[in-house]
Amino acid sequence: MLKQKQNVRQTASKIKIVYDLRHRGAATSQQHSFIASSCGVVIRDNCPFQWESWAEIPEDTKELVRHELSKKSVAGQKARESKILLHHSGSKPFSYRLEERRQEGSKFPEIDMFKDVYVRPGNETAEQFYDTMVEKSTAVLQEAAS
Repeated sequence: MLKQKQNVRQTASKIKIVYDLRHRGAATSQQHSFIASSCGVVIRDNCPFQWESWAEIPEDTKELVRHELSKKSVAGQKARESKILLHHSGSKPFSYRLEERRQEGSKFPEIDMFKDVYVRPGNETAEQFYDTMVEKSTAVLQEAAS
């Protein structure tokens, strides 16, 4: 990735991005990471902060930042509380996880992905949903076999 960045800077060329229509994003997680990183570099290089450390920022500006973060925190907390299931999959898109399950030969990749993403010890709701899905998938397999 570093080599690609150096090449782009030296040649002033554009970064070729392959767009995957199925996943609605960059074709690979490496490209996705590269795009995000490149955007961060552009912002950092072209929009420098006025202060070098938090200690140098005036108190009224710090209060403004705290206030804005607090608003977002409260809004995020309300949104999280309204959800029945919280996923634990990180930043990897669900579509990539689903494709991995298919490549592994899973008969029910959506169910396997659900277990990986949502089922955690102590989360009875997710466990009940998963158990119901497994029962139904077993019934479908038995019916297909007979």
